[in-house]
Amino acid sequence: MSLINNKFLSLTNRLQLQAQAKILQQEQQEEKKLEQQKQSETSLRSDESSTQTRAQSSSISDDLLLTYRGININHIETAQQKTVVTMDTLMPMLSNPQPVNIAPLEVKKEPKPATVSNSVINSSSIASQYNSGVVREGHRGLKTPSKLEAITDMARGDLNAVADAIKSELKAQMGSDYNEKEVQRAIDAAIEQTLKVFSDNEERRRTEAGVNDNAFIFKKKGGLLGIIGTYTYNVQALTNTFLSSYNEIATELFNDSQQEKAPGAIGKGVVVGSGVYTSYKENEKKTSTSMIKFKAMNDVKEMARADMSALTDTIREQLKGELGSGYNDSLVRASINEAIERTINQFAQNEGRGVENGFEYKRKSFFRSTCSYNVGNLIDSFIVNFNEINV
Repeated sequence: MSLINNKFLSLTNRLQLQAQAKILQQEQQEEKKLEQQKQSETSLRSDESSTQTRAQSSSISDDLLLTYRGININHIETAQQKTVVTMDTLMPMLSNPQPVNIAPLEVKKEPKPATVSNSVINSSSIASQYNSGVVREGHRGLKTPSKLEAITDMARGDLNAVADAIKSELKAQMGSDYNEKEVQRAIDAAIEQTLKVFSDNEERRRTEAGVNDNAFIFKKKGGLLGIIGTYTYNVQALTNTFLSSYNEIATELFNDSQQEKAPGAIGKGVVVGSGVYTSYKENEKKTSTSMIKFKAMNDVKEMARADMSALTDTIREQLKGELGSGYNDSLVRASINEAIERTINQFAQNEGRGVENGFEYKRKSFFRSTCSYNVGNLIDSFIVNFNEINV
């Protein structure tokens, strides 16, 4: 009996222990489920927060982008809440964007002189003669002034052909900045200067003119005396001299136009195209000779007066273009005449040997005396006097 009771108690204890272990296992499983549920909720809240942050960031980026494009985003606010514009309300704005007016950038042209390169010859009517180094010849005969005049006219024709090419090229290059009168002034002055150089360098010899001869060459033919022959010139040499002279003159005119001058004032550019230009450029010395000093001085004064008067038309034309309706021709003419007489008196008072801004007097012999002046110095003094009077 006692043995049976012990077995029963042992079985009862084992069942109780098993029941307690099962309850403990269930509690652990419940705790694990609660822990997993908490982790899931935490992860969910984190994802929602991240999503909201990205949405706000995207909204801010969209706002910045749309503001940059000129679209004004209005946030509608009330006393209770703030309503943010969404993509649904932005769509009408995006489908009808307002145009942004951008003012065009104005590019100011830098003024330049009306110069050309030697390639302009290729578009002239004498291109082939230039490239092949053709030598022009006048009529055969005695060396007379008429023969020199004839070859000069022939050379002038070649230079006019190059001048036409210059004007065509500059019109295409400069457009609205092209000034026909200024270009023609430079061309005329360059032609006269070139022809004077070739005439002054005139030479008599047995060979014709070469590419390096800036001169009219009288080529002698037949006989030992060589009094019969023909004038010649090289087209290439003539054209190169002309283009060099033209570019120099065009640059002078440009530089003169860029200088600031008071209304009614003139610069050295007025000399270009005048009858005294070549003498002015070369600082030519003009002289009057007479047995009597008084007569020599009067003659040189008249020569100087004529040189200054040669600028009258150029001065009038320039000031008329600059002053417009404010131009008074009678006053300008009066200023020119007064400046001429003032300059004459200054040079007469500065008479002596070796003077620059004055009439130089020399007694060569008992029967011969000379009075002379430098054309460049005379014209420069005249311009200064005119500006003092007219401005």
